[in-house]
Amino acid sequence: MITATQSSAALMRHKKSELVDEVMALRRQLGEWEAAKHGPSVTGASNEIAVALIDAVEHLRGAFVIYDAKGHLVHCNENFRKLYDYTVEQTAPGVLYDDLVQLDIQKGTIKTAQSNDDEYSELRIKQRDFVRGTITFQLADGRWIEVRERPTSTGGIVSIQSDISERKRTEDALRESEEQFRSAFESSTAGMALHDIDGAYLKVNQTYCEILGYSEQEFLRMNWRDVTHPDDVGSTEDLDEEMESGARENFILEKRYVHKDGHIIWARVFSTHLHDAEGVFQSMFSQIFDITEVKKAEAALREHENFLSVVIDTIPA
Repeated sequence: MITATQSSAALMRHKKSELVDEVMALRRQLGEWEAAKHGPSVTGASNEIAVALIDAVEHLRGAFVIYDAKGHLVHCNENFRKLYDYTVEQTAPGVLYDDLVQLDIQKGTIKTAQSNDDEYSELRIKQRDFVRGTITFQLADGRWIEVRERPTSTGGIVSIQSDISERKRTEDALRESEEQFRSAFESSTAGMALHDIDGAYLKVNQTYCEILGYSEQEFLRMNWRDVTHPDDVGSTEDLDEEMESGARENFILEKRYVHKDGHIIWARVFSTHLHDAEGVFQSMFSQIFDITEVKKAEAALREHENFLSVVIDTIPA
């Protein structure tokens, strides 16, 4: 026999998302309870199931509501009323789903232009008639709501509704950050590359391709060692290993690359490692600046200085 205490305790051990599954698992018991309620008598077991389900629903952190096959509200918890600022009378058993949708529009609860009222109404009614999963929408006060609805075995709807505003803000901030990074990555005058812990390229920008003469598609089949001058592979690997071990966070290095057509490219390289949320080394981000002309100028200057030195040495005292 399932007692109210046992069912409530079992449900409370689960996280919010798992509670949805728990409630759905109990839907058959709910059907048995309703059948017993409308029958000639109500057994003790049915009473206990009813108490357990109601207790579990009231302890959900999210808003919960269940409708019968004709769209009449069967039961909701206090969080459902708080979410939409409903009164107890407005959510009395028997209230129609469609009436609550219209009430949302009339109260201005939903953030929608007047021309979109019908669109919102159609969306919610379609969600009721063709229960297919999850939708999200924004309330007039700025909160974002996620609605997860599933059909019951008797043709009704069970709905879990959650305020996901904080998650939405985090997702929006992350998306904005990613867009800013993507824009900076693609438009940078520095060559930029992202590669995994083994050195395989994951992403390169156009400047990187122009410096070394390969296309992005070619780079994605290559390793940084493939384009590094053989004499500079070892020193770069040493610095990579120091970053992987945590001995250093980044490094700056002047090294030689081999252009696709075979000539040498000198570059100043800035590299840093990237970690996941647990601090595990995941990939490396590098910027390279073509300093080939600077190296040529330095070599020419040294040659000129050597020439002057020889000339000076040959002048009689």
